[in-house]
Amino acid sequence: MLYVSCQFVATHDPTVDYEVNENMPAAEKNRNMFYQSCKKTFEFHTQFYKQVESDPTALKKFKLTIYAKMTAPILSRWWTVGAGSSYVFKCYLQIFHVAQTTINMYPSGSNPYNIASDLFSLMSNQENFVDMTLIRCFHKAYVNKHFDWLQDCDDLSGIVGFQSHNIASRHYLMHKDLQHILSGRSMEDYREATDRLPEEGDIRECNFNKLLMFVKHAGESLQKHFSWWLTPSLLPAALLSEAPIAKVVAAAMLGNELSGEEFPIDRHTGFSNYNSTAHDCALCLRMFHTFLKTELHKINNETVDHGNYTTEADVAAKKVAEGFDLRAFECEESFGELRWHMHSTYLALPCHTQFVERAIKEAKIVSATDRSEELRTCMAII
Repeated sequence: MLYVSCQFVATHDPTVDYEVNENMPAAEKNRNMFYQSCKKTFEFHTQFYKQVESDPTALKKFKLTIYAKMTAPILSRWWTVGAGSSYVFKCYLQIFHVAQTTINMYPSGSNPYNIASDLFSLMSNQENFVDMTLIRCFHKAYVNKHFDWLQDCDDLSGIVGFQSHNIASRHYLMHKDLQHILSGRSMEDYREATDRLPEEGDIRECNFNKLLMFVKHAGESLQKHFSWWLTPSLLPAALLSEAPIAKVVAAAMLGNELSGEEFPIDRHTGFSNYNSTAHDCALCLRMFHTFLKTELHKINNETVDHGNYTTEADVAAKKVAEGFDLRAFECEESFGELRWHMHSTYLALPCHTQFVERAIKEAKIVSATDRSEELRTCMAII
């Protein structure tokens, strides 16, 4: 069915106007009504996939083709949402044709007919397409690259998923990306989709309000989940970051300002950039310091008591500010015990929920196979 739909999309001329009148045979009338819907849908965007695909019966592998199945999610359901929206955006016209074909093939009231009918109705609505494009572009511009980092980075710990010392600085990078989300190249498809919305009525204003609400909730979610990494119990982990970043964290913990000599501002760019190997990008140290001060001020003014820095964390912050390297693994020299304490306390902390999700899935498997209830409880406790 997808193969036939690919052929239709590649050969159909959406510029032709098809007439519909009551004197037509029912089959011809329904066909022309579908072509009219296609004409409208083709105009939603210019980046739809319109190439002819090979016959699936002649293929040995479906990877990187329209016939490929989505891989099962490991890290988060949000990956599934992003991958799904990207696929629908790319193959929108083919799926639209498949929905109509399914409607034609199955009797009214059957499950395939009901599903395809609802899908066809949703895909015919341009506002729905714009919303789906926003989700797709948001993932490409924001979510995906940070998920990739969480799954790929093994700085210092040498183990993927244990990057607690880099989460504070990653929080800043995510915050900055969210503030400038609409200016990135990844959002160009969304801007085109919104530009093609009808100008009459208040549809564009409503869409803009939805965008503001979407970004607002994304910011609230980021604040909710990542602000914990700036509390006194977890922020000391960032003292194990790369030396320039660690010094900025130490200054924020001690309430000190950054030295103009040690953190100069580039007169050409206006920033105090550091090219981070761990994050594989440039990070403005002065803006990061301002971000930390602002967030720490919020945390200190919260009604919840987050406690104070431990004695070891205070000493570590002062030593890092003096230039002491906490990232070294030599623990026999002076202040070696402090190094060992920081490494054993913070590098062992997992930095995302992959491990929780995996444990839940394993517990579900234990339950499904009717194995020991005690074992499942033991896993939950761990």
